[in-house]
Amino acid sequence: MKKPFLLHIAQDLYEQHGSQISQLYIVLPSRRACVYFKYFLSRVAEQPLFSPFVYSMEDFVMELSNLEVQDHVELLITLFETYKQFDKDEKHTFDAFVPLGTAILRDFNMIDRNLDKDKVEKLFEYLEEVKALERWGIDLGEESNESHNSLFDYLAFWQHLHKTYDCFKQRLLEQGQCYEGMAFRWVSEHLEEKVQELGIETVVFAGFSQLSKVEEEIIKKLIAMKQAVTYWDADRWYVDKYVHEAGEYFRRFDNTWLKEPRLYKENYIHSERKQVEVINAGGKVIQAKIAGKLLQKLVQKEISQDKVESFENAVSHTAILLPDESLLAPLLHALPEFDEQGLDLSGLVNITMGVSLEKTPFFDLLKHLFLMQQNIRFEANGAWKIYYQDLLRLLSHPYLQVDEDAQQKNFELIAWVKQNNLVFLEYEELIAHEAFHPLLEVVFRPWRGKVAQALGYFMTLTGKLSTYFQETKGPENEFLFQFFTKLVRLQNILPQIKGQLSIPTLKHFLFEIIRNTKVPFTGEPIGPIQVMGMLESRTLDFENVIVLSCNEGTLPQGKLLDSIIPFDVRLEMGLPTHQDNDAAYAYTFFRLFHRAKKIFLVYGDPNTLDNAREKSRFLVQLENELQRSSNIQLNYRDFGLPNPSGGNQLLVIEKTPLVLQKVRAKLTFQKGVSPSAINTYIKCPVEFFRQSVMKIEDTLEVEENLEQKNFGTLVHNTLEKLLMPYVSKYLTGEDLKNLSKSKAYIREVMKEVIDEAMGRIVMDRGKNYLLFKVAERLINRFLLQQTTEQNSYYIVCVEKFLDAPVPVSLPKAPRVVLRISGKADRIDIVGNTLRIVDYKTGGFIEHKLKAKNLDELFLNPEKEKIVQLLIYKYLLIKALLRGDLNSQLPEGLRPEELKVSSGFYFFRQINSGFIEYRLQDEPEDQQEFLAYVESFLRVFVKDAMDAGKSFSEEPSDFQPYLLGS
Repeated sequence: MKKPFLLHIAQDLYEQHGSQISQLYIVLPSRRACVYFKYFLSRVAEQPLFSPFVYSMEDFVMELSNLEVQDHVELLITLFETYKQFDKDEKHTFDAFVPLGTAILRDFNMIDRNLDKDKVEKLFEYLEEVKALERWGIDLGEESNESHNSLFDYLAFWQHLHKTYDCFKQRLLEQGQCYEGMAFRWVSEHLEEKVQELGIETVVFAGFSQLSKVEEEIIKKLIAMKQAVTYWDADRWYVDKYVHEAGEYFRRFDNTWLKEPRLYKENYIHSERKQVEVINAGGKVIQAKIAGKLLQKLVQKEISQDKVESFENAVSHTAILLPDESLLAPLLHALPEFDEQGLDLSGLVNITMGVSLEKTPFFDLLKHLFLMQQNIRFEANGAWKIYYQDLLRLLSHPYLQVDEDAQQKNFELIAWVKQNNLVFLEYEELIAHEAFHPLLEVVFRPWRGKVAQALGYFMTLTGKLSTYFQETKGPENEFLFQFFTKLVRLQNILPQIKGQLSIPTLKHFLFEIIRNTKVPFTGEPIGPIQVMGMLESRTLDFENVIVLSCNEGTLPQGKLLDSIIPFDVRLEMGLPTHQDNDAAYAYTFFRLFHRAKKIFLVYGDPNTLDNAREKSRFLVQLENELQRSSNIQLNYRDFGLPNPSGGNQLLVIEKTPLVLQKVRAKLTFQKGVSPSAINTYIKCPVEFFRQSVMKIEDTLEVEENLEQKNFGTLVHNTLEKLLMPYVSKYLTGEDLKNLSKSKAYIREVMKEVIDEAMGRIVMDRGKNYLLFKVAERLINRFLLQQTTEQNSYYIVCVEKFLDAPVPVSLPKAPRVVLRISGKADRIDIVGNTLRIVDYKTGGFIEHKLKAKNLDELFLNPEKEKIVQLLIYKYLLIKALLRGDLNSQLPEGLRPEELKVSSGFYFFRQINSGFIEYRLQDEPEDQQEFLAYVESFLRVFVKDAMDAGKSFSEEPSDFQPYLLGS
């Protein structure tokens, strides 16, 4: 590998200054670069010496300013108090100001980094004029694009903003405080006196690319004072191309103020052979595993060449760069081990980026807790109820599964909630459950909208969790400690706020603090393997580079600027936009190619479940611009999921002896085969095998809406309870009228059904309330319709289970005694007709209830309702002939005198009355009818037991068993 950039600088400066190098101020883009520079200087120094002053740009500015950067919360409080000096509207509270204030702070920081006093004046004047014109347009009926300041008077806000900016900065200065951009601006304005005061002779700026305007000013002023030296690290390939993003800043500097730089334009990229691999991976976990495998091969090569010692002492062997911080956790689990070779890789990997609290499971826990508190329902008696989805999310969170006991109890609680369909759970009921873990007693306490109570809640919960994680070796306790310190800091700051603070504002503060909090990892700062973010790689060089998440939106980040200053105004005033960020990312990316020998670029497959965006434009640039170079070997590998093929592969299950044994067991099972199971077989044999034979049910979930299954259950079970008192009795038209008028009673029965069958579905609001009213009306209309259809009905039974055996001989196997079964919603007698009735809450299409013969039922799945009624009629006749209903029939009625019928009441077309099916070749004689249906059932059994016909997702052709064959 060519000499690293920082080593070259250290050598060059030492050759020029010798022991006097300790008088220099060295300014680099990052603190990580400072560590490496000091290491390289120690290598080139020929004598003991004092270290020069080595700073990152931010640390250098803070050293000169003597100002203290305040945290986000204190800055927001001060900003609001300053703004309220001009805005006297009492409705404009701190809570309303917080989201807007965050954007204002960000913009003030950007303004100070890029505009001097004269341009700041011009910016605010320009903004006032632009917003006045926009206000004029809104008054004329145009829509406003404003989102941040919707709570504030439109034009007054922009008039107050300039005064707020000036007074805010003055107030901070008087307190010796600042925000970062303000510190940069102050140093630029007082640079000469501060340099003289500190006795600074020479400042060396090295490795920069993107510079804010104020950073440019500082460097240019020092150059003019002949007290600055600049080192740059750029390649001719992208600097000399007018349109290449990576050279944007160098071309801009070259045309304005860049003079006599050192190490400016070299031919790094094309002067040495480089192996570049572009790898299409799947989701985040797959990318992390690929990085682990690549690292394993690189280290294994050093082991095989007997270079373990040199590898352990290397400082620039391999860098793994993570543009997406969330990949850090899976990467740590994917790092290889070399126990057999006696190499402890854990001590050779340094994670310089730390891990943001926002990217940890702990942050997800906080989001779940805030959402739970938002959804808690308080009752008039002081009790409170917890929404089941919040409960399930928290019970499944790893931080609340602190040990095996907690895991088991949480699992039991989840099962209990789902089995009982509990939508809202009372806290007292929850803690009384035998599977309630003691930790949860704290988790589910309410804050009742009080910030002080919420802070106390988090402190208690953090302490409880910490006791459980004391024995673990994971980072959980460090996350909890960092969060606890932020809570204490926040608790000390909040009393400064005048007025009542809301929970949303507390949430904003906590999340903003967490986003800016990183948990450091311990490790060797200078080691052979470095894991870091993209920007931390500036000025650093490695022999091997692995970059993950090379996708648009991550590399580069794209349009992520959140600002109250419109894009066109930013352009007009020379403020940075997302295009400047893209240029900075482009330089950081292509600089990796300067001295590396192997570069692995891994991107997420857009076809995976991660919903990744397309691969980065930088990879496309490589393919189009670099692969023609004789020194660049560009290879491709694909670990992504293949695109879906044009044809759909159908699932097929072969009927092995074991499968046929299970099918036989189902057909002969005591509970029987229902008409719906037979219809499922006709439509999709595989689904029949899954549901009926293997008993594979869909995952049990809590149903909180009165839709589909629940709605039908409500209507069916309510009618069952309403008609139950009339079983073995005549139900007259007068009875039905009285019943329909008893609306309060019907509602009471409906609520009873809901409590019994559906847990605690919330019925007094929203969609469920409307559906409840729809169900109530349907039931009432049905009862009224019954009064107009007949004078009276004799109710034989309701919700009656019927079954019957059907022997079926098979060609090459023992016979099967099929047991069919069904549950009748109602069996009644009208005149001399015994009816089996099924309720349908939907409607019907007439042609689906008509067929020519039995063959049509097999070949046309839409005739499924005929199959149901045909089998119901069969079962009713069988029960009648066996005498199963004799005790429930009216006195003096002879069963043989009854006709038997089966049909539906369709509630959405209730005026159509009792609807029967029509089969043209159906015999009228009962015995012939029984044989007729049994012939249908035998076709079903023979086809299902045919070893030569697999279960498939396509309907069976039922050959050669069809009756017409």
